[in-house]
Amino acid sequence: MIIDPYMPFFAAFLLIFAIVLGLLTTAKLFTENKKVNAAIAIAFGLFAAMYDPFVEGVQTYLPYAAALLVVVFFFVLLKKIFGKSDDQKGGKYDAVPITVVLISLIGILISQWYRIQAFLPAELDPTSAAWVIGIAAILAIFWFAYKHNP
Repeated sequence: MIIDPYMPFFAAFLLIFAIVLGLLTTAKLFTENKKVNAAIAIAFGLFAAMYDPFVEGVQTYLPYAAALLVVVFFFVLLKKIFGKSDDQKGGKYDAVPITVVLISLIGILISQWYRIQAFLPAELDPTSAAWVIGIAAILAIFWFAYKHNP
């Protein structure tokens, strides 16, 4: 696979830009002029992109961080799905978006299974794992349809 030689620098810039802009927006330091927040975030991002050891570190560890974020977002999604919020009456909610996401994830799982099965433990049969994941996703779709607010 050919990677653009500028992609690691862009990834480092984008990572630091997003973090700094998010922190400045959350801290509400310059609320009257959001362009100041963006300018500060751009400056930090450019300095980070020019520092080669940081760029190499981002290139090395970003895939692991992305995998960790996927796991964290999955658990947050599960908490949102199965936890009750204040606006849910009797546990009913609109299940259409969640169902569409689950169907999309099943499609991605099917199309990328040959890559995913390499990360499974050696003692686990890939076909059995695919069946368990697929059945769990389909049961979740039925659960959401059952809890759907008509």
